Amino acid sequence: MRFPGISLASKALAILALASATALATVPETDPLSDWIIDGDFAYGLMQPEAAAPSGAEEVTWSGDGSSLITVRSDRKQDADLPEARVGPPTVVTVWNRRSGKSRDVYKTSGDAPVFVAPLGSFSSVVLAGEAGTFLMETGSGRLVRLAGPGATYRFPDTHPALGAPRFLLFFQGVSPDSAPGTGSPSAFARVYDMNGAVLAAGSVTPNLMGPKWSPDGWPVFRTRRSRQSTAPAETYILRPDGMFKYEGPAVDYAEPTDPAIHLQEVETQIGESTQIHSLWLQSAEKSELPKALVASDVSWRFALSPTNDAVAYISRGVPMVRRILKMPKGEFLELLMAAKKRRTMSFAKQAVTAIMIYGADADDALPLNGSFADAIQPYMKNAEIARQFTYTFGGGLIPKDADPSKFELGYVQGDGGRAVAYGDGHVVWVPDPKP
Repeated sequence: MRFPGISLASKALAILALASATALATVPETDPLSDWIIDGDFAYGLMQPEAAAPSGAEEVTWSGDGSSLITVRSDRKQDADLPEARVGPPTVVTVWNRRSGKSRDVYKTSGDAPVFVAPLGSFSSVVLAGEAGTFLMETGSGRLVRLAGPGATYRFPDTHPALGAPRFLLFFQGVSPDSAPGTGSPSAFARVYDMNGAVLAAGSVTPNLMGPKWSPDGWPVFRTRRSRQSTAPAETYILRPDGMFKYEGPAVDYAEPTDPAIHLQEVETQIGESTQIHSLWLQSAEKSELPKALVASDVSWRFALSPTNDAVAYISRGVPMVRRILKMPKGEFLELLMAAKKRRTMSFAKQAVTAIMIYGADADDALPLNGSFADAIQPYMKNAEIARQFTYTFGGGLIPKDADPSKFELGYVQGDGGRAVAYGDGHVVWVPDPKP
């Protein structure tokens, strides 16, 4: 029986089969062979990248509950339409919703004024500070609630669940949060807000206060900072709805629980004398057989793992990107990994035997000789390494006329737990290793 594939139509079909086999491993949204890490009893896998906003990104920040990604970016598109006298493009705040995968602009400056965003504990709202003042922003709706005017600059937020009525504290420096622009005397203030932006407590503070810690009923507690020359004892104060008072009761630090299982690491690679490439990796906290996976190969130093460990955000060439993270038990993942390795081995064998068929179509049905097999089929393959992994068991030349091509072995690719055997009609069969 002659080797099939000498006609032009058969040769075209063989080429299509080669392309299909090559694409097999790139179709899934995540590749168990390269996109996953193992940490303890779980495996974590990176999904395909998604753009979270247009280009011009300068900062990416997750909301405290991980439901939204907030991007601070320059509006490069509008910059092209601005007069030459303008300093720069407006700054835009864009919110990307993790559930819907959609984004929208929620805040915009009149010029290139800076904007700062800070998460609030484990809540969806964030604090946003820009040229128009300081706001509480609900990331789900984009609603802004003014917390302070533009003359007051907040220092940092601190949150507390407060017996089911969550609240947060802001320090302000500059003028009073209620002062109009250009008015008011320089000072420092502390305010406690509920998660709707309503003021629960407010008071003037001095720069030497340390804290906050929190009282058992959910009010911030501060302690005076002593200088090295001072012999006076430190004093403790509490801010309540009726003012700031000295305090002698208990106070504790409140911190949101964190999961240290996985983390991000940036690696800098020098290429030539002047080029540096920054790659970002997802890494396990414990030693494992799969300790790291590449997130992106060209990133800026702005990146963040979501508080819930289910997505990573980064900026690549000015575009904010997100890769969602899947989590599954280690045992289930190892089964998927073995299946993926089997598919890859089968794909390699299919690509190799398809290249052999195309070679035979060009050589009057004669197959490559064993000694020069890899070099012979290399022009018919996209990945030359596959040819070297294929063990060619046929000596070459014509398949015997009395042989059945579907049962005539040409070679195999060895894999984990078995091998993919290729036959003279182009099909591939998985043959498990013998059980010990």
